[in-house]
Amino acid sequence: MEPSVTERADFYNLEYAAKLGKLLPAASARALEKVLPHNPQDLVTRARLLGHYWIFYKDMRAKQSAANQQRCKLRCDHILWFVENAPDCVFAGDYYLCCDPGKDKKHYNRIKAAWRKQIKSTPSCAQTHVNFALFLFEHEPNSARTLLRRVLQLEPLNEWALALLPTLGPFDGQSLPLPADLSAEQLPPSINQRMRDAEKMTLSWTTIFSGISQATVDTLESVLKLDPFDLWARVDILHWCESQMERANVLGHNPRVVQSWLRHCLWIVNYFPHVRLGGHFGFGAKIPRNYAIVVKDAFLQGIRLNVEDKEQVFRNSFRFLVRNFGLASARRVLCELEEWQKLPSSVRRKLQVELADHARLQAPDIFKKRIDLNDVARFQDSYIPPCLMPTELSMWANDLDLSRANSQGLNAPTDSTANLKRLGVPFAKDLITTIRIAGSCGRRQITEAEVAEIRPIVGWVIQAMPESDIATSLSDRESCDVLNCQWNEQIEAHPHNMRIAMNAALWLYLSDATSAIQIAKSVLEQSPDDAEALALVYAIPLGQDLRVLDFRDEPFEKKCEKIVRNFEPQANDRVLAKLCDRIGRSGLFIFSLLYSLSLPTRTVWTNEQALKINPNDLILRAEVLGWCDRNNLTRGTFVGPTNPQIARIRTEHVLWLLEHVPNANLHFFKMTEHDGLSHKKIWESAVRTLRKMHGPHVARYRPEFPKRK
Repeated sequence: MEPSVTERADFYNLEYAAKLGKLLPAASARALEKVLPHNPQDLVTRARLLGHYWIFYKDMRAKQSAANQQRCKLRCDHILWFVENAPDCVFAGDYYLCCDPGKDKKHYNRIKAAWRKQIKSTPSCAQTHVNFALFLFEHEPNSARTLLRRVLQLEPLNEWALALLPTLGPFDGQSLPLPADLSAEQLPPSINQRMRDAEKMTLSWTTIFSGISQATVDTLESVLKLDPFDLWARVDILHWCESQMERANVLGHNPRVVQSWLRHCLWIVNYFPHVRLGGHFGFGAKIPRNYAIVVKDAFLQGIRLNVEDKEQVFRNSFRFLVRNFGLASARRVLCELEEWQKLPSSVRRKLQVELADHARLQAPDIFKKRIDLNDVARFQDSYIPPCLMPTELSMWANDLDLSRANSQGLNAPTDSTANLKRLGVPFAKDLITTIRIAGSCGRRQITEAEVAEIRPIVGWVIQAMPESDIATSLSDRESCDVLNCQWNEQIEAHPHNMRIAMNAALWLYLSDATSAIQIAKSVLEQSPDDAEALALVYAIPLGQDLRVLDFRDEPFEKKCEKIVRNFEPQANDRVLAKLCDRIGRSGLFIFSLLYSLSLPTRTVWTNEQALKINPNDLILRAEVLGWCDRNNLTRGTFVGPTNPQIARIRTEHVLWLLEHVPNANLHFFKMTEHDGLSHKKIWESAVRTLRKMHGPHVARYRPEFPKRK
């Protein structure tokens, strides 16, 4: 079952992509427009372009220049694409897709007609009605009101309609209900042990980047109906809600998600205000004021409860209050409580320091800084090759990061795993839950019953998405003739697909090294430079464990040596370096840029092509580097501790930065020490060359070359 466009649109953070589009230089917008026809399903790039055009559109007057007329046409085309392909995705209701008939009547009427066509073809889809109402909200409020009342006929408790209708005038219906009192539920005797298990499994860390889809949220909600005290499920939903709450619409938030967040948040605060789940409760998002007051009161009530760990209760409360009420208000509310004075003075001092840190370390808003990449942008026409992508389901599996889901299953509490198994979710309906169940068998000695349970999942993955990372990552890697035959069938069915061939070789290397090396050599016949095949051919004759393989990627090293020898002395672009230093808190700090944007496979390809046209776009380059770093280097089927193919991509971008902005303060994550995979020797050679050219003050990056005091 292929994922729908709406399912993918709601999973990728298109809101954040559109915000990043505001930083897009005109040359990169032209580059992306040139690449997009070769990759039309790239939703993140479409959202990015809509954000770019929105800057011009909101300040545009009725009398348009020729350039603005062209931007309006391109913008309208992207809006129509979303209306026609994903009218019920949440992003389709954002103001990036709105239109003003006063200054752009022709395009307004085109988009309005497209919405009416969608309403007619899907009369029972409530979200499509909501999105059309948001499009009409400002300019045709009566029509918007009619649409929202129709939504309430379809769904009497629809959160969007109940939140939007009061803003359009008098509304005699009910308001959004707050969650009911939860204190009547009885705590089971085993709850304290289950809470300790959840903390022991570092629950908040395993869910912080879970990137779960709506299908998994639905599964977890079903789990909570079976077992309300499954903390794993509840905190996973809370984190998903935090990433989905803020919206660019007339409300500023998604009321459906806020309702869900509030319900689960109050449940935890009512029962476990002292639970040690680290810093990722999901309390980091700003929420509407009336909701925030309810949660604040719940925290104050939790502080008054007779719990052992009052320090942790205050720590949790600080995090929420600083984010939603500010540092001064948090101090005024919490530090004047009687319970605060009862804490030991050493604890109070420690919490005061943490409180100040919460306020100081709020995520930087790069969109408020004066960053103009047009100062350094350049457009050079370039050939766009055919877009060769894995099957849609394999790409979707990689974008969901099922290798992380596998690891989460490995770390999940036993009770939570049992709850997932009880539901019996079909494999294709919710991939993350399916792989979490498969991963749960890997944390202990696997039994015959678990082998029988996991093998159908593995077989289905090989058949349904053989090009995905997860196809060779599951726990059952023992010799199995049935699964080996399935891989051989996949190779025969797709003789020219090198990704399937390499996955088959990586699967077979434990049980049939001879076949694995034959497949790898056949891959090298068609792709002599394939890094994974080279590593596999190198490792097997030496009897090396691929997971600790120290492989020298000599062909790539020779290529990079030539690049370094040809470094241009005049490439030290100081204007570009200054812009580089201004992006993020300090230098090109990739993680701060990409905290909310997990780049899809399609967008990585688009970015790579666009960088050939405008190589000076630091944002696009940072996104690719961030994609390499965010678990892609070490996940899935990859040979050794690092995927050699992604290591190549990363090093090529690092070399470009070192050559063109050697005097910028570049920050990169710490790499593994394996020479052939982290390419540390290539970096060292590049830095030595640059320091001979420009002096010892250039090429500062950490941790390999820290700044000296």
